[in-house]
Amino acid sequence: MAVETRQLIKGLLSEVSYKRVLLKSAMKVIDDRQNLICEKKKKVTQEITEMVKLLTNAINLRGKQLAYKLNEVCEAKQKTLNEKKVTLEQLSRLTDHCIEFVNNGLTTGSDMTHCIEFVNYGIRNFRTYQITQLSIFTGM
Repeated sequence: MAVETRQLIKGLLSEVSYKRVLLKSAMKVIDDRQNLICEKKKKVTQEITEMVKLLTNAINLRGKQLAYKLNEVCEAKQKTLNEKKVTLEQLSRLTDHCIEFVNNGLTTGSDMTHCIEFVNYGIRNFRTYQITQLSIFTGM
């Protein structure tokens, strides 16, 4: 009986040892998978980081380009507006001069016929100049 029990225990020990090998194998598979997951995680994290850097650089570059373009457009608009302002100031000074000329002619002039003809000639020339300047100013 002792021999049978011994044989039975040896058989059970053999099975337990086999199961232990299977357990070690399963733990090795799990360790390998965990290592694979860690490596994959590092790789994907690096790829994401590089992609974010590329996108950030691209967005930054495009933002600078847009800001530069905006600056160009605004400067061009400011230049155009300044040119129009100068033209309007010239027209305003010319108008003031014509008004002053006509008022002086009316208050100091002795020969009204000659003065009126001269004033009408000046007004016609002024209107022609004014229409020309306004058409340039408005783009007509």
